[in-house]
Parts: sequence; C-alpha cells; structure tokens
Amino acid sequence: MESRSLFSLYISLTKPRILFFAVLTFLMGYSMAVLGRPFLVFHLIWSTLAFTLISGCAAALNHLLEKDIDQKMERTKNRPLPSAELMPFQVLLFAMILLFFGGVMLILSRQFELLLGCLGMLLLYDFVYTPLKRVSWLNTFVGAIPGAMPPLCGWISVSTSFSWPIWVLFAVLFLWQLPHFFAIAWMYQDSYRSANLKMLPGIDPTGIWSAILIIFFTLVLVFVAGLLFFVPYLGWLVGGLNIGAGLWFLWTGIRFYLDRGFTTARGVLRGSIIYQMLLFLGICLDFWI
Repeated sequence: MESRSLFSLYISLTKPRILFFAVLTFLMGYSMAVLGRPFLVFHLIWSTLAFTLISGCAAALNHLLEKDIDQKMERTKNRPLPSAELMPFQVLLFAMILLFFGGVMLILSRQFELLLGCLGMLLLYDFVYTPLKRVSWLNTFVGAIPGAMPPLCGWISVSTSFSWPIWVLFAVLFLWQLPHFFAIAWMYQDSYRSANLKMLPGIDPTGIWSAILIIFFTLVLVFVAGLLFFVPYLGWLVGGLNIGAGLWFLWTGIRFYLDRGFTTARGVLRGSIIYQMLLFLGICLDFWI
C-alpha cells in the first residue's frame, strides 16, 4: 500500500463523503429556516464550520471505537488505525481538537441549541449506534436517527421553533438510509459476519426479508418525500423528480427481490444514491429558481 501524507490521513478520519452529505443537508435545513428572516452570511459560514468540526469529531471517534472491527473487514482494513499509520492517541487528540474548536465557536456565538443538537448527534452515533452494531441488526434503525439529524441542526441554528417542513426532510433522510444500508449489509454480509457485527442478513440468510424491507421503506420514502411538494418555495420539480427517481429506486428493490445477489443489491445501492442526488437537486433548484 502506498504511504499517505499525514494531512490525507487526518482528513480521512472525518469520513469526507459522509461529512459532505451531512453538511449539504445541514445547509438545506438552514435554508428552510432562514426564509422570511434576515440572512447573515457570516452567521451561515460560522454555524456551518462549527457543525463540520463537531461532525468530523464524531467520525474520528468512530474510527477509534471500531479499530478492532476495521482490522477484520476487507473494505476497512486500510483505514489509518488498522493500517497502523496513525496511533489511537493521535486520533483521539485530533477528535478532541475538532470538538473543542467547534464547541467554542458555538459558545462564543451563543448557539447553545445548535451545540446541544450536535452533541446529541455525536452521542447517538458513537455511543449508541456504534456499540449496538455488535448486539442487534436493529442498529440500522438507530443509526438512521443521527444520520437524519443534520438538517435539524441547520434549522435550530436559525430558529428554535420547528415547523412541519423540517420534520418531512428529517423523515426523508431517515427513511432513505434504510434501503440504502440494507443493500450494503447484504453486499458485505461475509465481512460483517467475520467482524461479528449483527446485520439483517445474519437472521435472514435467504435475503427475502431484506428485499421486502427494502421495497416497503422505499415505498414509504417516496410517499413521505411527496409531501415536499407542499413546502413553500418547493413544487413541481422536486415532486416530479421524487416520482421518477422513486419509481426507478423501487424497481431496483423489486429486481433484488426477484434475484437476491450481490449485483442486484449493488443496483439498490446505486438506485438509492441516484434517487438522493436527484431529489436534492430538485430541492435546490425549486428553492433557488
């Protein structure tokens, strides 16, 4: 394996792809809340940076907590800790630095509600969901909660009174993760089993229940996402993309039901990503056009 720079190793601890998704949905929540209110660019940048730092801390702590698991799994064995390119104390120090600066930024700006939201997300992700993966396949449902919290954090950085549109977006993100991660669990079931992680395929060796749950939650997702059509400043574009991409996503689930293999599970995974990208594109275009 090629040696990596220290900078790239520390960046990888923040799980950049997941972090990008979290920041994007944070900004969606922020944008929904700021409608009809004074818009301050500095406040947006400051809040987003603080959220990014604390989210990066959560990801780095996850590396530390799952070091033994990552060593056993083919797709994670080259992460900085199992590859011994970084030591545990370095990862812990990096995580604490991110948490310190992110927390101080929110305290200085008196955004105590956002600080509590970020810490709640971190605690659920690292100290509830992560250990639960060793106990029960239901961890997927628990892990979807912190995964859907970034838009709530974006909202509370502007307003502490919630309205129904932000809960719709939270529900969409929660539901989207279920078929997405059920597909991943099927694709990498051998790796999860070797690491002694409890995933749905462990109690569903034929994959029939995995397929049924993928189809069911995709249907619920498309229905709930349809409510975005009624959100102010959203409309036909997000509604049309939800139906079009949602039907394609559903079809990938049906294909997996008919032939429960690695290739069809990967099709569900790709379908989930395409659906998410198109739905978010529709939200952004509807919102800003």
